[in-house]
Amino acid sequence: MPVFLGNLPQNVIVTFIIPTFNRAEKLKRVLEQVIQEKHKYYPQLEIIVMDGGSSDGTVNIIRSFAKDIAYWQSQPDKGLYDAFNQGLKHATGSIIRFVADDDVFLNGHTATFVAYLQAHPDTIAVAGSDEQYMRTSQGICFSGQTSFTGRLTMNRFAFMTNVWVTNECLFIRREFFDIEGGYDTSYPISADTDLKFRLLATEKPVIILPITILHKIYDQESLSIKTRNQCAKDVLQILCKYGYWYYIPIFILNIGFAIIFPEPKAKMLRRTIRLLMERADYYLTVLTNGKRLRYTMPK
Repeated sequence: MPVFLGNLPQNVIVTFIIPTFNRAEKLKRVLEQVIQEKHKYYPQLEIIVMDGGSSDGTVNIIRSFAKDIAYWQSQPDKGLYDAFNQGLKHATGSIIRFVADDDVFLNGHTATFVAYLQAHPDTIAVAGSDEQYMRTSQGICFSGQTSFTGRLTMNRFAFMTNVWVTNECLFIRREFFDIEGGYDTSYPISADTDLKFRLLATEKPVIILPITILHKIYDQESLSIKTRNQCAKDVLQILCKYGYWYYIPIFILNIGFAIIFPEPKAKMLRRTIRLLMERADYYLTVLTNGKRLRYTMPK
């Protein structure tokens, strides 16, 4: 159900970029949902589809919706994040949203996020929450939900032990990409994490609203040991790159707390350390005149 009850924002184009590759049926479902959003709730929605050269009928699916798609292409790319970056070049919207082709898109909320950004010109991005599910051999099981609202800070980001804010929930001002560029494709797995750290590094507000806007479904194999190890390595590099190297022990402690302590005690310990880190972060910012000490780890 839509939650926006005011007048629709005028002349604000929002671009949804949908990368895909050999997932025709999933793409068809999400296109139906996104196009319903355009026709029923937000007419100024611009839809871009970037196909990586599929051979499973994806192109026929795209062509069947062509009248509602502002731009599409089907040619080889270098992966999900490269496809998004290519799509960004064709976007005309002042607000950008990344849409995964296998998410369950919940309609009726775009105007709410646009209105929020219009009312808060200092905010660089606004997001909703998602419910996350895992696809296993026993079926699809609920695994978690973004559990907080308000301003996303490095402290809150570091202490999200179960569910991080996914990039598909973010509505980001185009000016961010114009200045900072798109996804860093040198991180094939963790470019989404790098983007969130870059948003935080602008020190402009990133706000999470208490609105569930999609259901995200992960495949069990996507969380393999190899993938987790690479993600952990990437996070260490990204923390150092943006001057948050002193948070590395926090990520390690979070994992230890979750393993060693029961949840009530682990939550209390995380809260205590988070408060200490907030003060440390404040004093470090003052001492360095707001310029974080950045260090590039070798890849």
